[in-house]
Amino acid sequence: WKNGVEQPHLTDGEKSAIAYSIFVYNYNVYICGREYNGSNYVAKWWKNGVEQPALTDGSNNARATSIFVYKGDVYVCGIDGNYAKWWINGEAQPNLPGGTVAHSIFVYNGDIYICGYGNNGLAYVAKWWKNGVEQPALTVGSNNAEAHSIFVYNNVVNICGYESNGTKDVAKWWKNGVEQPALTDGTND
Repeated sequence: WKNGVEQPHLTDGEKSAIAYSIFVYNYNVYICGREYNGSNYVAKWWKNGVEQPALTDGSNNARATSIFVYKGDVYVCGIDGNYAKWWINGEAQPNLPGGTVAHSIFVYNGDIYICGYGNNGLAYVAKWWKNGVEQPALTVGSNNAEAHSIFVYNNVVNICGYESNGTKDVAKWWKNGVEQPALTDGTND
C-alpha cells in the first residue's frame, strides 16, 4: 500500500506468500518476503513490484524478513532451513550459526548489523551480529527471548525484542548490547 492505496500485487495469489519488510531508496521500493513453491517457502525480493531472482532455491523452507538499501546495494536477511542467512545484491553471504533466525538488518557506515535469535537447547536467546560476526548475546538463555528490530545511529546500536519472565513476554530494548529498563511490566504479554 502507498498512502493507503493498494498497489499491484507482488504475486499472483496462486500460492501462499507474505511480504515482511519494505525499504524506499532513490524513489525505488524494495520489498522482501516468501512464496510457497509447492514444497517449501522460497525467500524472495521485489524492486518496484518486479520479482528479482529468488534468494533461495526452494530446497528448504526459507523467508526473507528484512531489507535495507545502502549506497545502492540491497541487503536482505532471513532464514534458509536451519540457518540465519543474509544476502548482498542477491548473493548469499556466509551462513550465520546453525539454529539461528535473522529478523532485521541495518547498514551504518558500511557495517552490516543483523539481529534475531538462536536456540541454546533450553530457550531462544536474543542475538546480534556485526559484519557476520556474532556479538555477545543480549540474553542469558534461561527464558525465551528474541531480537526483532535493529537501528544504528551515531555508532549506537539499538535493538528491540522481548524476553519471557517465565510466564509472560516482556518488551525489551538493548543499547550497545546493554539491557535498558523493560518497556512493559511483565503482567501481560
